[in-house]
Amino acid sequence: MQTDRIWQAALGELKLQMTKATFDTWLANTHLTAADGNAFTIAVPNAFTRDWLENRLLTTIKRILVGIAGCPVEVHFVVRQDSPQVVTAEPAAGPQPITLSTLPELHPELAEGSLVEADHVSIVAVQFYEFDPMKRGFLQMPKYCEWFWQPYFGVVTYATYRFLRSLDRQNEGWGGWHFVKVERIAATLGVNRQKITGVQREKDGRKYWQPGAFDALSQAAIARVETLGKGKKVSYKVSCLNSLPLLTPAQVETLPGILQEEHARFLKECSIEYEEWKQLELSTLVQE
Repeated sequence: MQTDRIWQAALGELKLQMTKATFDTWLANTHLTAADGNAFTIAVPNAFTRDWLENRLLTTIKRILVGIAGCPVEVHFVVRQDSPQVVTAEPAAGPQPITLSTLPELHPELAEGSLVEADHVSIVAVQFYEFDPMKRGFLQMPKYCEWFWQPYFGVVTYATYRFLRSLDRQNEGWGGWHFVKVERIAATLGVNRQKITGVQREKDGRKYWQPGAFDALSQAAIARVETLGKGKKVSYKVSCLNSLPLLTPAQVETLPGILQEEHARFLKECSIEYEEWKQLELSTLVQE
């Protein structure tokens, strides 16, 4: 396939993965200007668009191009020579709606590697179609996880997540792997270890698995749990996602009605595009 047709095919795939407004803002006016082997040079209207694509969408673009071309690729963005310089106007007074194109950069407090306690603030990735916390911006939304993720998971599972999260000093993306003592987690939470690991039970002569917190976190794709050994010698190696995304409409529907109303109010008060969020059909914004 010719390189220009590869880029057009990639644009078609990207258009399906985001809102029309986002595509029109960042990708509609891009053009392939050069291709040297597997290296694509993409012309963009201005430096702001170039920086936004490099910082927030490059990984996705490369992944799509690899899928189409069938080989590793490199992508470079350049500003078209005939493009006028962009003049940034003074922002209008009052809060502006937060959309994919207006996400803030990573908060300065996090850039220094400091650990932000979730008791004071939760770092929630505000991103609708691709969850890439290493590239995307973050919005500090106090108590979001405690108010909505905790009732979604239940107290024990959410408290287990918080414990695992505390083992890592990363503030974004996936944390490192840690060997954990289930007995320590259980003692910290005041529950038996089976609430953490799950347990096999039997009823009416039939065995079944009663899931624990590890199962729930793994199913939600916010923790990876490896079981090593068997019986009394079993040990667990765990890595967890350090920043949680917004809940999806499907997830929020499982909450009590009063919390669904509070969630809708919360998004609107944070100037997040509520109608755009409501149109999401994904089961989760976490991508493995």
